[in-house]
Amino acid sequence: MPENSDIDARRDKAKISKWLETQRGRPQYRAAPSVNRAVSRIMRPLSKQFGGGLAAIEPHWNEIIGPKFAKISRPVGFQSGSKGRQLIIRAPGPAGALIMAAQSQILDRINSYMGPGHVKSIKVIQGQMRNSEKSKRPSAKPLTPSIKRELQSGLDHIDDPDLKAALNKFGEAVYARQRKT
Repeated sequence: MPENSDIDARRDKAKISKWLETQRGRPQYRAAPSVNRAVSRIMRPLSKQFGGGLAAIEPHWNEIIGPKFAKISRPVGFQSGSKGRQLIIRAPGPAGALIMAAQSQILDRINSYMGPGHVKSIKVIQGQMRNSEKSKRPSAKPLTPSIKRELQSGLDHIDDPDLKAALNKFGEAVYARQRKT
């Protein structure tokens, strides 16, 4: 014959299972949003408005790094790591080696501008710079009417209009280059 404690345990189990059957499951709690996302939503507009980060460095890159290195490099962004904040610089070809050779001087200049210890290291990425240097070059002087007539007279015997336009454009570029030198 079963003991009273076994009977009580069975009754308790039955009560618990009946109660569980009547209760609906509650939805799982959603995890708290990432702190990084919350901070970046606040900091991005503020940094664009008041400076800081890349927005503070880019307009003054020539003064910070010096004209020698400013011609061959552009800041791309910052990266945080275990060793501290790292400045990422884009430079074409072997210019990256020159920048890495002068890393300590460049870090001193950047940290004197941004604040002590703001950047711990530099990472150089090879590639073309996002720069409007080409648009800053002075445009070539327009061709004189006599040169244009000479060019047109040389192209009179060509019947294909597309070929004629391409050769005309090429001829104007050649004459413009000759006038520069």
